[in-house]
Amino acid sequence: MTRFESAKEIYARMGIDVEAAMAAAAGKPIAAICHGPQLLITAGLVKGLTCTAYPALKPDVEMAGGIWRDANATFTDAVTDGQFVTAAAWPAHAALISKFARLLGAKITI
Repeated sequence: MTRFESAKEIYARMGIDVEAAMAAAAGKPIAAICHGPQLLITAGLVKGLTCTAYPALKPDVEMAGGIWRDANATFTDAVTDGQFVTAAAWPAHAALISKFARLLGAKITI
């Protein structure tokens, strides 16, 4: 059993079917911040994906075949790759929401 297979069991014990959730979201924009990319890793969606997350997840992202992108010094940036937007922590909320809104097709002007 791999580390990621055991994570599926942990989520299942909490009533979360990671694969079903990701299948329902297939082809739709997905945003993940902080430890949220752990769900993407567990569902096997990180391979070849350029993303970021809370820095402690760097080894997990890389072991799952993802391409790690360090957050900027203030943790205010977000990374978009295809249908995915990821960010490292709450200071990136504005960037994450902005990029996610663009993926949804929204046009925001002030």
